[in-house]
Amino acid sequence: MKKIVLFMLLSVVMFSSCANKEGTNTKVTSNTKTVDDVLKDRAAKATPSVVEEEKITEVVPPKLEIVEAKPVEVDIDLSKENATMVYSTVSNMLATPGDYFGQTVRIKGTHNAYENNGNIYHFCLVQDATACCSQGFEFTVENGKYPPLEEDTTIVGTFESYDENGMMYLRLANCTVE
Repeated sequence: MKKIVLFMLLSVVMFSSCANKEGTNTKVTSNTKTVDDVLKDRAAKATPSVVEEEKITEVVPPKLEIVEAKPVEVDIDLSKENATMVYSTVSNMLATPGDYFGQTVRIKGTHNAYENNGNIYHFCLVQDATACCSQGFEFTVENGKYPPLEEDTTIVGTFESYDENGMMYLRLANCTVE
């Protein structure tokens, strides 16, 4: 019984504290501006900028020569494997490179480039299954024609190491772009 009386007393106190002093239901308003009001004020105060017309010229792409590709015998074909297998194999190749030197590798990934001290290094990067981590190989192409940056590309090249400034680096050399 004491619990019921206590509950009723608390209910009365709660409901009476929500009413305004006059005991009527009136809407409480604020003099503060909303985000929309502030944005509208700023847009009204902004002065339009003058944009000069640019002369647009037509860009004609160069004609591409179609060359019949010779079939390449590949030792390690990562282009058809799932992301986990590719990432694992690349990790293993980087951890134990001696096991893979001289082997022909086909890999599909994203082409990126990096410049350091005037040298440009090209990379084919692959991501793991969750797309949180990426790794890959530096690569060089036979003809000097690299694929577009930030695009998926498939390359085939020979796994090798090279020395630069006393450091050993790994790469896929003499690659062809498929």
